Amino acid sequence: MHRLKSLLDQLEQEKERDRFSSILDEVIRSCVQIGEWEDEIKEEMKLLDKIYQFCVREGKDIIFSFWIKREHNKLIYQQGINEKADLKMMMTRESLLKALKREVYLADYYMRGMIELEGDFYEIIKFRNFFQFLLEYFSRKRKAR
Repeated sequence: MHRLKSLLDQLEQEKERDRFSSILDEVIRSCVQIGEWEDEIKEEMKLLDKIYQFCVREGKDIIFSFWIKREHNKLIYQQGINEKADLKMMMTRESLLKALKREVYLADYYMRGMIELEGDFYEIIKFRNFFQFLLEYFSRKRKAR
């Protein structure tokens, strides 16, 4: 958990795009690994049954893209674009950092047009709930240390 906190701190400070993308990749991989052995996360993950695509942009440029899906009770993470994604989310680098730090909620950003979502509304709600659960889970774990 300490490693994840360190990565999030680095992510916030990094200005160079390639390094930012590399650190974000490490953050996501760390979350996926934690999810593989934490029963509480595994239980929440059962609701994810589609392919979820994410793009992080700076200005008009996409600086990082990845997709996730649950397969055989494991979360699969892959960089790049998955054309078969059921839900597509686009947000700015700033929006992502604020969401990760829990300064804002995804629903608030979505309502204000700061996050672009494409897909079935039910899938959007399921993923939003999972993402909020993860943020709250990691926050609880950090406070417990």
